[in-house]
Amino acid sequence: MRYLGALACVVALLALLLVECGEATDAGAGGGGGDGPEFAVLHGYLYEFDPPPTMVPLAGVRVCQLDTDNCVSSDANGIVKLDVPRTNEEIAFTMEKEGYGSLVFPNVTDEKFHEGHDDERDPAIFPMYTHERLAIIAEQLRTPYPWKGGMVSLVRWVSPHPGVRFIPVGPTVDQVGESFYWDASTRQYSLDAAATPNFVGLSEHPLGEGGFTEVTPGVHQFEFAGTAGDCTHASWAWPGDAPNRIRIPVLEGYITYGSMRCDDATP
Repeated sequence: MRYLGALACVVALLALLLVECGEATDAGAGGGGGDGPEFAVLHGYLYEFDPPPTMVPLAGVRVCQLDTDNCVSSDANGIVKLDVPRTNEEIAFTMEKEGYGSLVFPNVTDEKFHEGHDDERDPAIFPMYTHERLAIIAEQLRTPYPWKGGMVSLVRWVSPHPGVRFIPVGPTVDQVGESFYWDASTRQYSLDAAATPNFVGLSEHPLGEGGFTEVTPGVHQFEFAGTAGDCTHASWAWPGDAPNRIRIPVLEGYITYGSMRCDDATP
């Protein structure tokens, strides 16, 4: 995901106050002793997808830490800030708004979480996609909409060349449906494409560089093969059990976005 720059000072001050307040509340709930956990901030900008330069902010997108009641909604400027304890745990964020497809973004609250996600000056950007747009894509991929199972959207961040392939691995491979990739010649997703293309900006398109249809809900692992190179850093994902692998949670009716940084990735 890309990041925005040049946020107002008042926004930075608000986030600081939210973190301090969250720490104080946690310490009080603990009954004394200790300052409470250190907090990270998911700092995002929500907008309705339309290829750049159009980026219309979306208010009222509900962003939640998965399986908790820790939620907040985006403001009139599309900005959302959600505190999460920095406890080195695998977590995920859901994003929902009426009229739009629901999304899942996994991450880990470790020392790398601050790399953009909670940067006051540069929020991560999260495109939302209308049901109408997603229904067209579903027809192209010959899969139902609303989605049957979950959809997986994968990105090698940032691919400097075409030819990356995504491969399901592990005990759930038989629970993963058809593979697809963006076809640069037709500018749409295709079940016939065999690997990623050389096409700028796919990290913000509805299904990334490619992925899988009709995935059974649960945790699945995917390997980045072909021309992916050496990939060791799960970005919006959980670490896999070997290099070039990530794990992601899939929910019924949601698109799960998963990405990985590799040795020659663009900063």
